[in-house]
Amino acid sequence: MPVNAQNIIIGPCSSFQVDGQDIGATSGGVEIQIQDKYTDIQIDQYIGIVARGLTDRTMTVKTQLAEATLQNLQIAWNQPTSPTTDAQSGAETLAIGAQPKFQYHTLTFVGPGPNGKTRTFTVNRATAMASGSYTVAKDKPAYVEVTFECLPDFTQPSGQEFGTVSEVAAS
Repeated sequence: MPVNAQNIIIGPCSSFQVDGQDIGATSGGVEIQIQDKYTDIQIDQYIGIVARGLTDRTMTVKTQLAEATLQNLQIAWNQPTSPTTDAQSGAETLAIGAQPKFQYHTLTFVGPGPNGKTRTFTVNRATAMASGSYTVAKDKPAYVEVTFECLPDFTQPSGQEFGTVSEVAAS
């Protein structure tokens, strides 16, 4: 197959939304990973593997949120309650409970595709599972690291339970 340089993708995530709300800038890109596990089937009559069956699929989306808002911390730290504002002082507070509930979200992120197209990833059901560190330092931005585990949504059409990837030509 000949090499088509226009199919080599370089470029930033131009938009990241959680539940339809833009969460602002990201840093270091957005990584989506699908990891499958298989069971090998061997039988006595033949040497080697005669079949392989897909037995598990894990899908994750990782990024660093560059805008360390309380709303983004709520998402990354899987907290069920939105930040509140004190009527007298105006202070905003995010409660961090000992028994957070899983909050399920839809994720949509957009980036470049091959041949100048725009590629949109949509994840139907995800929850923040592996929140990374949040560092306050004089020589670094305070990024909010987050890993979403994507779970199937069986209300979606067959074959789209995890989500979709679509491309459109740039206008």
